[in-house]
Amino acid sequence: YKLKPTELNTFIEPTSISFKPLGNLIFCRDQQITTAKGVVIGRARSNQRAGEHIIMEQVFKNLQSNLLGVLTEKYDKDAFLEGGDYYVAKKDLSLLGVGLRTSMKGAEYLMENDFLGTRYLAVVYDKEDLDQQRMHLDTYFNFLNDKYVIVLDFDEVQKHYKNKKIERKVYLFDNKADKGIDSDDIKVTNSSGKYKLVKIYDNFYDFLKENKYELIKVKHQQQ
Repeated sequence: YKLKPTELNTFIEPTSISFKPLGNLIFCRDQQITTAKGVVIGRARSNQRAGEHIIMEQVFKNLQSNLLGVLTEKYDKDAFLEGGDYYVAKKDLSLLGVGLRTSMKGAEYLMENDFLGTRYLAVVYDKEDLDQQRMHLDTYFNFLNDKYVIVLDFDEVQKHYKNKKIERKVYLFDNKADKGIDSDDIKVTNSSGKYKLVKIYDNFYDFLKENKYELIKVKHQQQ
């Protein structure tokens, strides 16, 4: 409320009432992810979307879904998780895009609480691009079936951007590894459950090819 004083009757009166509308709730893949174990309510980067997570949490409770957890600022102020960044690729592998929207602290939340249900988590890391057109993993990559994937032609897109690297690195975490490796790019706390960083791929293509996927590349304008 915004109030102003009056000389009669009530002494004060409202001049306006502000609202936080849920205009984006039509995009219902953003507020949560569905892992191999169940549903995790995430946390959006944009403050105006915070109320959507409360509503969708109640929706999944009403549906009696297997609701594993809810990411809030109490876990870590830098922890963010958005639905467009997550895939279950196969029985033992999940993918999570980290960059403009989902943060590495969001990835840690999933690993620390063992919410993934897969042995491996591949973090597809966007360090420099951070572009609204490629804000989520699913805006430049998707599965067509168990064999074929559609993915942005990073080399072609790179021609449009001279001052930043478009390609993504991939950081592979394993929850059965005895020991992990270090990385200068990402920092992962020792509290991330059993998951340990075991391998780094310099580009997304190498990771996909090693996992036996055939790539169908799309150019900048097609994306």
